[in-house]
Amino acid sequence: MTTPQELADELRDLAVTVLTDLERLHAPGLELPRVFGGFAVGADARADLAFTLGLLHAEGVEEIAGVRCDDVALEIVRRLDGPSTHSFYSYRAAETVLRLGGLDDNPRLSAWTQADIANVEAVIDSTSMLTMLDDGALPNNFAVVLTRCEVARRALGRLPADNRLDELLDKLRGLFGGLTHGWWDDFGGANYDMYTPDVYLFAEPFSDELGDVWETGLRKALADLADVATPGGAVSWGRSTGALGVVMNVELGATAVGRNMSDNPAGWLGKAALATIALRAWFESGVVNSHQYRMTMGYRGPERRLQMTLDLLGKLVQAAHELRAGAAIEAASPAESFATVDRLVRFEDARNAGVWTHRGGGLDFVLPFVGGFSGDYASSPRQPGTFETAVDSNRHVGWLPLIHADGTVRGVQGPPSALDHEPGQVWVEHNLFTSFDLGAAEPASIPVQGSRTATYTVDGRSLVIDDALEIDRDPDTIDAISVAVPEVRHRPLSVVFETDAPHTATVVDTRGMRQHRSFWNEHHRLHELSIEPARSIAYRCRITPAIRIASSAHGHLYDSSLWDPLGDRVTRHTGFAFEDAVAMSACDVAHVHWPEWTSGETAADAERTIGRLRAAGVTIFWTQHNRVPHYYQDASEMYEVWAANADVVVHHSEYGRAVMEAQYTYGDHTRHAVIPHGHWGHMLEPLRPQGGRAEAENLLGMEPVVLRLGVVGAPRVQKDVQLVIDAVHASSRDDIELRVWSLGDETVPDDPRIIAERYELTDPALYARRLFTLDALVMPFTEGMLTTGTMADAIGAGIPTLASSWGYLREALGKTAIYYGDTAADLAACLDGLSADDLEAARAAIPERRAAHEWDAIAEATYELIDDVVASR
Repeated sequence: MTTPQELADELRDLAVTVLTDLERLHAPGLELPRVFGGFAVGADARADLAFTLGLLHAEGVEEIAGVRCDDVALEIVRRLDGPSTHSFYSYRAAETVLRLGGLDDNPRLSAWTQADIANVEAVIDSTSMLTMLDDGALPNNFAVVLTRCEVARRALGRLPADNRLDELLDKLRGLFGGLTHGWWDDFGGANYDMYTPDVYLFAEPFSDELGDVWETGLRKALADLADVATPGGAVSWGRSTGALGVVMNVELGATAVGRNMSDNPAGWLGKAALATIALRAWFESGVVNSHQYRMTMGYRGPERRLQMTLDLLGKLVQAAHELRAGAAIEAASPAESFATVDRLVRFEDARNAGVWTHRGGGLDFVLPFVGGFSGDYASSPRQPGTFETAVDSNRHVGWLPLIHADGTVRGVQGPPSALDHEPGQVWVEHNLFTSFDLGAAEPASIPVQGSRTATYTVDGRSLVIDDALEIDRDPDTIDAISVAVPEVRHRPLSVVFETDAPHTATVVDTRGMRQHRSFWNEHHRLHELSIEPARSIAYRCRITPAIRIASSAHGHLYDSSLWDPLGDRVTRHTGFAFEDAVAMSACDVAHVHWPEWTSGETAADAERTIGRLRAAGVTIFWTQHNRVPHYYQDASEMYEVWAANADVVVHHSEYGRAVMEAQYTYGDHTRHAVIPHGHWGHMLEPLRPQGGRAEAENLLGMEPVVLRLGVVGAPRVQKDVQLVIDAVHASSRDDIELRVWSLGDETVPDDPRIIAERYELTDPALYARRLFTLDALVMPFTEGMLTTGTMADAIGAGIPTLASSWGYLREALGKTAIYYGDTAADLAACLDGLSADDLEAARAAIPERRAAHEWDAIAEATYELIDDVVASR
């Protein structure tokens, strides 16, 4: 697990890596271009670069790509345009100069002229914005930002006697002190969003001048945000999320740890560590990729891509500095960092503003009830990568019922008139439908009277929304009423709409459409319900995300045969090592087939791997193919560890379950199910020669024979191939032929009826041809195994079996097999008495047996089992 010092190093190194790429590809000598991507590069990006370089210098990074951080940072500040630099960029420039020696008696500034000093004094002066703050033309967070500017000017000795710093500090004491729940309403309209944690961080450098209100409020916010945060962002709705939201997880983690401000610092450190790993994918070629195949809000659009890159890097380096003051702890695991929770977080007492946060049972999301100015503030479930809505849109607002009329889209907005929560459910009521287009003119700007009453219920792994609309408007004046649920490519959703109203439900391909992008992803599809307008409408929507499965045998025929029939109801993640708890935390299920492939052959190996899976928070699902490892027959202790820890175990037979439960001690929590092994008909039938058996024999150079038997598959300790050889050799029949393709160290007599080859793994086409030349397969298994894949070959190819009395064969093969007993003498007697009618009777039973081993049914049974187990976690 990660420590604060280790994470600080990672953050510093990430910033250096991105800046190195930026210098190499776009900004030689870290001189930013005048234009980037078709947009002029302004003072904001330049100030942020200087700020980041100054922070890195303080972190001990003297050079990047051969360029001195301190020299470049100060040169950038010197050349900033004073009149056009303001607010955030004023204090960042000021703090950079302060960090590198100040404006007075600073040897680094020996070459600066008085004009340079005067220009920088203008750069750091944002008092011209105070009038806008006084007039209410700026959101409340600017009170914090402008105070920080003045604090920085004071530290540089440039705060005039006639200043308003004390007034600003008093204003902030009042603002922070009035936050009963610690949450910040930036515009006054219940606009709770990312700026709650932001304002606390903006005020951090002068927090000691605010009294207790800053720390008291931040502690409350941190406690709430510990439950509200997702891996995709500390706050997943409103402004400044996406990459900024992921970085906020880092910043809050650093503050919680560095200032010891949380009851669970390890959890916050874990969130920060996960976010740091995720952030590596947000940067490409030296810049952030927030505007590629996803999008930001318009005010932070592509024209600010370079500034946003440098802003993010500065935040990361600040977080690194904060972490270095933290205690020597270790980060919590991914599962512990985003622990199970179900609560309604209240933002204030006067209005029903808050957020329902739910984690657990394979269904994580937050559902905000806030005011705002676009669909980003709508009461839509959010879990980046699963539940999303289009960014910065007044038309494509996901998850809510929308009224299309007068050329605009109306829906419910702001805090609801009523809000009630109980575990796993929220009931909410709104009493007005308003346009999402704030600039709409009449009649579009006129609200529609009515109400929306909705119940959101967690039902297993599904989110169920029951909606009832009362609309006080003539239906003939309404174009449509719709509901749309966006879907991202890598997390399919099953969306089922139900309504008695006339309607159309469809799925729309939205790939490549910029209108269907969120902060995190491009939306792949849109599940859309269009309802005929009426005064009263009720509908239900059930949304179920795909189960995310990481398999230890991805690509194996069994694995693909099991999961393929389920289509989009599951997603399979490849390339994930079970040892990587962070990667595995993006999955719901770890599907273990042969544990020795997964963890090694010792009990200690198993305990290590299982510990990582527990840290990831995934369900451990073991399909028990073997009683003991094939090639490590004495490694049963390792299986014992897996048995004790598996959450769900699938046995291929009741026989196998009884054997395993007698041999191993399972956990009290372990769920057992018996689901048969599927047959291989879907693989074998396409390989059947058109000319049938005769063509198969011809292709293999075989002569026709009355009775041809075969032994196939790899040699096994429990497969007595010698018994079959001896039985055929002892048989009195002269019309029999035995083909052994499973030869190990057996002795083969000089008998023309017996043709044996050393076992070699063959390609499927050759294997199928061999099967299609046979009248029967012989399965001479003894006790000691659980299953055999040759059962699936026999049923799939439609071949009868001569079987031993092994319990699994009797259960799996039923009447498709002829049971000879257990000895060579038993089999010889069986062969001598075997008739064509006996074989035909066995063959006639195969269709019914095949139906019981169809993969579609097996997949469905497995899905229902896993779905239930994941939902109950």
